[in-house]
Parts: sequence; C-alpha cells; structure tokens
Amino acid sequence: MDYIREIEDHFKNYFSDDNSTVDKINFLENIRYTFIEKIKEIPKSKELFKEFSEKKYNKNKYEMSIRSEFVKKDIIVNKLKSKSDTLEIVISGKKNYKVYDLVDQKRYLIYAAKPVQGIVYSEKTYISSKTQGGTLIIVITLSKEIKE
Repeated sequence: MDYIREIEDHFKNYFSDDNSTVDKINFLENIRYTFIEKIKEIPKSKELFKEFSEKKYNKNKYEMSIRSEFVKKDIIVNKLKSKSDTLEIVISGKKNYKVYDLVDQKRYLIYAAKPVQGIVYSEKTYISSKTQGGTLIIVITLSKEIKE
C-alpha cells in the first residue's frame, strides 16, 4: 500500500524534531490535499482500502493512526467531542457533517463530503454527522502521546 507508506514517511519527516510547536492541523491538511490528488488518479481506489486494517505510528511523542471504515447502514452521530485532530476522506458514498463553533455551540457549519473529498477538524471540536450506508472512509488521527 504505497499511499500509506507515503503518509508514514511524511509523518516521520514532519515530526522528526522534538518540537512541541508543530502544527498538527497543517500536517493533516497537507496529507488531505496530497492523498486526494493521488486517489483521483486511481479508478478503483475503493478496492485499495476496503480490506485495510488500522495502522499506528509513533514519532517524537506524536501518534498517528490510519484506518478505513466501511459503513453498511446509515449512521447518525449527534454532537460528539473529537478526541484528537482528525482527517476523514470519503472514498465512496457520502457523509454529512455539522462542525460546531468552539465558543458558541449554537453556531455550526455544514459540510457534505462526497467521494474523494475530505475534512480536517481539531481536537475538542464538536461534530455531528450522518453517514450514508455503503460509504467507505479513510480516517487519520493525530495526537500527542500521553506515555512517557
């Protein structure tokens, strides 16, 4: 799986220094852009990720997890707090998001992700979502390691 190796290499290079001021959201946005451009080039990208199991990587107190999620039936998630900085890329199907304002929880943005589109959201962001049955999503999470 060359895509995953590229992401792993990018992760290792980006977090190579013991730097506590690293911009994790910027890292995920870069991955989103690069990954989506590469997936667009492959007509059967769905098959590449359907059987993909979770992989975890650690570098200088940062942990990255990459996994695929295939949703068989519609799923609705109501206003959950994100536990880590997250990138979600829809490979096939559709997922609708409500991303809530951190200060005013009554305000939110709506985003509809279709195939080969993605969204990045930060840790502690409140998210509601509706995932259509038959949707395949790649989820990349990034967090500071707690373990010392």
